[in-house]
Amino acid sequence: MNGFDRLATLYDPLARMIYGQSIVQAQTCFLDVIPSFSKVLIVGGGTGWLLTKLLQDHPECEVWYIESSVNMLSMAARKSMDPGRVHFILGTEEDIPGCGFDVVITHFFLDLFSKPALLIAVQKICLALRPSALWIVADFVDQGKGWQRFLLKTMYSFFRQTCRIEARTLPPWGGALIQSGLYKVEHRLYYKGFIESAVYRMPSVQRPPSF
Repeated sequence: MNGFDRLATLYDPLARMIYGQSIVQAQTCFLDVIPSFSKVLIVGGGTGWLLTKLLQDHPECEVWYIESSVNMLSMAARKSMDPGRVHFILGTEEDIPGCGFDVVITHFFLDLFSKPALLIAVQKICLALRPSALWIVADFVDQGKGWQRFLLKTMYSFFRQTCRIEARTLPPWGGALIQSGLYKVEHRLYYKGFIESAVYRMPSVQRPPSF
């Protein structure tokens, strides 16, 4: 059983109770940069509330939605207004189809990995992207402030116990994207700088991954 199955119905209300509208704004602020008629990959999409917003804003896009929790994937599928435009896949980055995606969205997904595993996961996702594809990400950042360190320690302790996640601390996800050849186009900070939303772009010429 996937650990997040236990939290499927509580995950979104719990996150919004702690972070308020900041967590919603962080995940929606860059949806407008998605080009028309894009093939969009969402990895670790959770319960699907973002999918509803994406389909409303971009009715011409086709979406591949990958989630490892059966319960969360089921909740996301029930929120889809047009099932013909969304391909639901139960799995992880290991199960990404080779479609040549124009956009990938990973919100609060990269923080689940240990540092070595993170780079491997990022590079696997990169292999599914077209040259110049966009990578839209929202996740926590550690600015060294005491209250941020406290929240990170509390969150990782909770999710390691309840969901058996791999990571013990916040990995350098921004550095992993840069190391994999992407470059940051734009970013915004939320919740007093604890949450970063960013848009990265793949290089115009794909380079071989360096595992």
